[in-house]
Amino acid sequence: MLGLLRLLRLAALRELRGGWALMLAASALLIIAASLVALPLVFRAAASDLALRETIEQSTRAVHFADQSRGFRPPDPADFDAVTAASEEIEERHLSRFSGFVGDSRRIMETPRSFARFTRLDNGINEALLAYLMSFERLQLNARLVRGDWAEAADEVVIGASLSEKLAIDVGSVIRFSEQQQFLITGVIEPVAADVTRVLALHYTALWFDLQINITPGGAEEPYFGLFSSPETLVKFGAPITHRIRTEWHTDALNSDDVEAAIESLSAWEQQLNRLEGGSASTLLLTTLQRFAREAQFSAGQSLLAGLQIAAVAMFGVALVGRVMAQRTRVDRERLAARGAKPWQQAGAQAMLGGLAAIPAAALGAPLAAFGLSHAGRLDAVARVSGGEPFDTRLTWEAWALAVAGALIAWIAFAAPAWFDSRQRENPRVAAGR
Repeated sequence: MLGLLRLLRLAALRELRGGWALMLAASALLIIAASLVALPLVFRAAASDLALRETIEQSTRAVHFADQSRGFRPPDPADFDAVTAASEEIEERHLSRFSGFVGDSRRIMETPRSFARFTRLDNGINEALLAYLMSFERLQLNARLVRGDWAEAADEVVIGASLSEKLAIDVGSVIRFSEQQQFLITGVIEPVAADVTRVLALHYTALWFDLQINITPGGAEEPYFGLFSSPETLVKFGAPITHRIRTEWHTDALNSDDVEAAIESLSAWEQQLNRLEGGSASTLLLTTLQRFAREAQFSAGQSLLAGLQIAAVAMFGVALVGRVMAQRTRVDRERLAARGAKPWQQAGAQAMLGGLAAIPAAALGAPLAAFGLSHAGRLDAVARVSGGEPFDTRLTWEAWALAVAGALIAWIAFAAPAWFDSRQRENPRVAAGR
């Protein structure tokens, strides 16, 4: 047995030295065959990811964030922290599995609307409008003072510049909700960003700085306005607080393989927040992903068939190279046969050489398919799918499995000719022995 193994090793080394060019050709063919087998699944993943991105981009900007609220909470700093902790705990439980998906969150706390009285500076007339107090996270980072100072005390507030002009009130004006609830305007502010819809802390709207209009059930317009205050001011006001939290989604962190899991997680996230006392939550991303799951059905059937046909041609080339190698190693196999080796043992040298070629084929097949497909996006033949841009490819475990299977099949195609040749030469000897 040791003699056979020694002969196999010597035969393999001799062929590796003498037929290195042939072995390079065989290795190249094995790698190409493995990559062609993996290519359809790489293409399916890339096309599905591209379709998902296009579906999200064609939706409104609201698809990139989620809204949640907790209504009628006590004006208590301990409860402010409890609301945040509950939101973060539910978020961690259901969405932490998607790395990089959950972005920043910002909270607005509001009091209910109630009538407030103020004196117009332009004509001295006393007016009464619905008003409320609101506290924003990081307001001072996203707004600037036009005049006056930021509110510091619990009975101080600031107001939007446009609203200040429309209501004819300014720094020094007093807003009276009641005899006990009076608030001094210490500053007039405006957003720092030209496009407030891009500022997460302001919940994507400039209405906080301007006069707002509510449409009553009867169709009448009911104006109201908000005053920027600190959390301490909300506590002093004493009315129940509504917490509004907006969370930003980094949708680029999701790929098409994550869609089903993301739908399940977002649904659970919504349901648990909705079950909280006074709680509600919604995100347009959930309905967008559900629509994608229903409509964007991708099948690798046709592309897999085409890839396997091309891979079959490559396998045929591997078999031809294996046939040439079998003819070169016939003398070594005859020596092994003389020592009583069976056909599969006689083909061992060629199988060893094929194994050396199959290892890089299994390792490089899937990455080569992804690399080739990423640059194929510029070709006119696939420009309709890729938009003329390189494909953003990724490797799935299915693609790796197909590449390894392709390398294994190519190895069999390379070693099989030696085995068949040994069998054909053995049969006459067996017949003669009979």
